[in-house]
Amino acid sequence: MATSYCDRKNNSAFNPELFAEAEKQFEALADTARNIPKGATPAYINPDGTPGYDFMALKLRSILLTIKKSMAVTGKGPDAYRNSVFQMTSNSTDTILRNKYRTYRELPGIRDLSEETGVDITEVLGAVQPLIPAFTHTSKGFPLDFFRKEDGSFYSLPGGHGQNFMVLRDTYRKLLAEGKKFVYLGNVDNIGFTVSPAEVAILALSERNASFDFSFKTPVDVKGGILVREKNGR
Repeated sequence: MATSYCDRKNNSAFNPELFAEAEKQFEALADTARNIPKGATPAYINPDGTPGYDFMALKLRSILLTIKKSMAVTGKGPDAYRNSVFQMTSNSTDTILRNKYRTYRELPGIRDLSEETGVDITEVLGAVQPLIPAFTHTSKGFPLDFFRKEDGSFYSLPGGHGQNFMVLRDTYRKLLAEGKKFVYLGNVDNIGFTVSPAEVAILALSERNASFDFSFKTPVDVKGGILVREKNGR
């Protein structure tokens, strides 16, 4: 789900034999997740075949666990942890996600931690990212044109991560005014993307403006930037 999101083409291309074995299960799960924002789709499948917690539910639970540990260390109360989650949505996902978050409040893994910490983690800050038209491929020649659908309308997509500085400008200002000095930015469908106090400490002590996590590409990664290992091992 994280990489190919109900994409039959990419999943079958990775291993046709394996896909043939799992095709029936794949289609059953894909039918329940198509046209739903990725963050609101299951991050894993239970052994009995039922869907597990959504990506966003896992993220909210992870942050609540971090808040619980932080409270024990700092002695701070719930007010210090308001607005611990922010997001950049699109016109097609914003309403769906906000309605979905309300249901997360009743999930056992979130409800119990919310009651224990006094923090409603489902109150998410953020802004809606405008869609932008996609350019034609350079193989089509220059100057580039806007890519269009068969009916002639523009094919619109969300912009890159760099748009967050424009779209979330007011959100960042609000967080700064509340005394928050560091933020994490990542993809909701990356379940390894969690808050690490050690990383924050390194960033703070190094007095850098930002730091980045990288990982090597695996055979099932079909999108995005990658790391390349040079002959000298760097």
